[in-house]
Amino acid sequence: MPTKYFANGSNMSNEEIEGARKSVRFVSTASLEGYRLAFTWKSSKRGGDVANSVVWGVLYEIEDDDLGGLDLKEGYRGEGQANIYDRNVVEVTTDQNLSVCAMSYEMRCDLVAVGLLPAR
Repeated sequence: MPTKYFANGSNMSNEEIEGARKSVRFVSTASLEGYRLAFTWKSSKRGGDVANSVVWGVLYEIEDDDLGGLDLKEGYRGEGQANIYDRNVVEVTTDQNLSVCAMSYEMRCDLVAVGLLPAR
């Protein structure tokens, strides 16, 4: 069964997510209550700061076999490892007002920087 994945930041881009994973299927836009937009990490790929949590994002389904490649892209090496982002299960609300549990990545608290700005 596919994993529900709540994407935010750069992974909301079709080019980013579909280029990384062959089994990605768009499900809905979705919101994550209790989080705020924060630019806390300097992206060497994009030349600007990036957000680690957002209110709005995209809900995808991804086959479990493809999660390893997405983990690699997000700097997740496994629980208890030296990760940039950790995997978390979050409850999001779809644009049809349905609550869905989904996997998402969240930056580790010890890596958060203060005062950064978005690239654009």
